[in-house]
Amino acid sequence: MRLCILALCLLCCCPEGVLDVAKSYLGTPYVAGTLDKNSREQLIINEQELDCTTFVELSVARRLATQNDCLTFEQQVQRLRYRDGVIDGYLSRLHYFTDWVAENSRRGVWHELAPEQGKQSDIWHTDTLTLSFMSEHPQSYPYLKANDWAVDSMRSIEQQYTHYPIHYIGKEYLNLSSQELPIRDGDILALVTTIDGLDVTHLGFAVWQGDTLHLMHASMKQGKVIIDDQSLYDYLKNRKSCPGVRVVRLNH
Repeated sequence: MRLCILALCLLCCCPEGVLDVAKSYLGTPYVAGTLDKNSREQLIINEQELDCTTFVELSVARRLATQNDCLTFEQQVQRLRYRDGVIDGYLSRLHYFTDWVAENSRRGVWHELAPEQGKQSDIWHTDTLTLSFMSEHPQSYPYLKANDWAVDSMRSIEQQYTHYPIHYIGKEYLNLSSQELPIRDGDILALVTTIDGLDVTHLGFAVWQGDTLHLMHASMKQGKVIIDDQSLYDYLKNRKSCPGVRVVRLNH
């Protein structure tokens, strides 16, 4: 315990922000599906190949591992990735962004931003979502495709998010300045989608370059982790299925 307290005091003097950690992954190749290569669910940590979710997850886990609760990087990944931090098969993994955010919000890791009464409320949109994509498209997920019984279990998880309220910043406002938007460097940004049954299609970190907002992300198009040359506004303006971004902020 005394060692933990000492470590906290030292880190408070010189904390490493999540963006500093995330930048250490720049150039890492984009590879999808790295968590689904084994038939048995186990903790997989692959820092040489990242998709958009594992990039954000591992960056946050490394940031948390420098803090005061004396959990290792591996333990932090497991806590972030699995319900109650317990590996109990494929269905214990938090597959949906909304479920992942809600679970780790309850644990105090982060909080999702929402409009404040009378403050910048015009830039926000409020909507509801109903998750169903995975149970309706089991052929897209190797475990569900191979295990028919798991589809009903996945459906039960999804039903916890029926007509679930969400708040997001409309993409038409993402060309505003850092003084006009509530988004900070290092906030997690998730691209909302109009695809039926799905919540988001991509995520990364907010990076301000002057007064222009950019996305640091594992880019499938570029094949690696990058800070996108395009502003986030330009990146999204022609994506008809993306109306805006949800914003999640680490609590520490």
